[in-house]
This record gives sequence, C-alpha cells and structure tokens, in this order.
Amino acid sequence: MERFHYLKGISEFAADLASAAPTPGGGAAAAVLGTTGIALGEMVGNLTIGKKKYAEVEGVVKAAMEKLTPCREEMLAMFEKDARAFDAFGEAGKLPKDTDEQKAARSDAMQTALKGATLSPDATAELGIKAFRQVYEIAKVGNKHAISDCGCGALSLFACVNAAVLNMHINLPGIKDEEFRAKYQARAESYEKEARELLEGTLRVVRAAIGK
Repeated sequence: MERFHYLKGISEFAADLASAAPTPGGGAAAAVLGTTGIALGEMVGNLTIGKKKYAEVEGVVKAAMEKLTPCREEMLAMFEKDARAFDAFGEAGKLPKDTDEQKAARSDAMQTALKGATLSPDATAELGIKAFRQVYEIAKVGNKHAISDCGCGALSLFACVNAAVLNMHINLPGIKDEEFRAKYQARAESYEKEARELLEGTLRVVRAAIGK
C-alpha cells in the first residue's frame, strides 16, 4: 500500500470539501479535476514517447507535452487562489455598514471582491481549455492501449472548465460594472462552447480507437 500513500491526503481533502466550511468548495474541486485531467493526458503521452510503434508521432506528442506539463502545477495552484478570492468576498461582507460612508466602503470592497471571485475561476477555465487542447492532440495519435485514459482526462477537464464557469456565472450578476460583466459573460460562454467541442472531439477519437 505504500505506493498509495497519497490516499490519506485525498481523504482529508474530501472531508474538508464535505464540511460546512465555505472553502474549499467548487473552485477548489475544479482545480483538482483539472489537475487530474492534465495528469491523465500526460500519462498517455509518457506511454507513447519512446515506443517504436509510435516513433512517427513522437514529435507531435512531445510538442503537446511541452505545453501540457507546465499546466499541471499552474492548475493545482488555482486551488489556493480560488479559496483566497472567496475568503476576500467573505471578509468584505463583514465590514461595518452603520454609516453611509461605511456602507459605501463596504459596497466598493464587495464589488472588488466579486470581481476577484470571477477572475479566479476565469483563470481556471482558461487554463483548463489550454490543457484540454493538448490532451486532444495526444488522444489523436497517442498509445491506443491507454487511450481510455485520455477519455477520462477529457471528462475531468470538461468538468473542470464547466465548474469554473459556474463559479463565474454565480458572481457576475452581482457586479455593477457592466463592461466587466459583459466581457466575462462572453468569456464564460466561449469556454463552455470550446470545452464541449474538445470533449466531443476527444471522445470521438477514443471511441473509434476502442471500437465503440
């Protein structure tokens, strides 16, 4: 069981996620899903590189891996960034509101925090799409014996992007800055659209490879 020593950490994370505490929440889960999807794509890449059968596509896979691998730690870092953004909104809500000046200051702080709580999942979704493109490239030429793992990775990244987008959608209505709101609403819709296209493309490749 030594090779599964990390299960304790996963169990602790799941317990924290299940608790009544507001963080970690959906944003942290999105980051973990994204990290999982990236790692699965890397796995298929690593099972392709160096194999004689796939020598002709090794360059394609290496190029995809060069872009994909750095995304893993970046995505994992979004776990804490999202929690900080959410906590900032909670702190803004606790500011005093006894006087008009305090109410105005509190409102400004909450608007700033709402924008931060939108920018964090936006970054998660953007990174998820960036990684997803590379997983799709690997799926198209990667080791067929591990192709289902690309499918699992695609599903994880799809969930990551859509979870992040939900966190954008829940914050956007409360933002008074119409230009900001319109910009990030459009970005959210773009992420959803591309994630769907990438999922369908990847699963089409996977199903063809396994005869489904």
